[in-house]
Amino acid sequence: MEDIAANLKAFYAQLAHACKYERGRIAGMDFVWNRKGNWPSYVIGRPDVSRIDSLAEAMRGGDAPPFLILEQEEPELVHTLEEAGIRRVRQWTGMELDPGEYLPPQPVPGLEVEVNPPGGLEAWMEMVNTEVMSGARMGAEVADALERDRDFHWLMAGSEGEAVSCGLLFVRDRVGGIYMVGTRSSHRGKGYASAVLGRMVSLAMDGGCRKLVLHATDMGEGLYRRLGFRAEGRLSIHWYLGG
Repeated sequence: MEDIAANLKAFYAQLAHACKYERGRIAGMDFVWNRKGNWPSYVIGRPDVSRIDSLAEAMRGGDAPPFLILEQEEPELVHTLEEAGIRRVRQWTGMELDPGEYLPPQPVPGLEVEVNPPGGLEAWMEMVNTEVMSGARMGAEVADALERDRDFHWLMAGSEGEAVSCGLLFVRDRVGGIYMVGTRSSHRGKGYASAVLGRMVSLAMDGGCRKLVLHATDMGEGLYRRLGFRAEGRLSIHWYLGG
């Protein structure tokens, strides 16, 4: 889980720097905060049990974002968070892929997957906000950051002139992090997301990455396993109710 957590922290830290979001530390953990109310607004890490009350107090007082991304779930820690009013609202499976374990997907006839296609960011943002995000939305400043920062590679798949699937690759310390994978609801089950994933894996491997990492929903875990990803642990989002 170490590489998964490190890439996740670096992803949000670099995005926060590029977009000029607030950054800081609370209860021994880093946070990024888009105070406009859009994504991202997270404390990220694994709090010491003795500091959970101070974390809850900071969330209650508006001195920290109301959401915690917990790097590694442990029953006692989750219980203590819940007692402090910081409730689990979502879970993911942290997954990794070593280059030698990659199982390429079958090609999809007529599908074109492009990396950083000129003029395509508006359509990419619309798809992410519609098909990937839940509740919060990416702001226009994220598009500007993606265009400027070479550590981010955004991908779009098109079929018959229509954008149908998307993904985002973030590279740090030779680890490729896979984010924002989604497919139009009307086009799911056709192998489009697998094709985007395959392109991201190839792009990362060609660039010298030693490993790929991601956090998968229960719905997406089977897709990643078919490409050779293995589960390493559980991550979760916790929300301070009323924060």
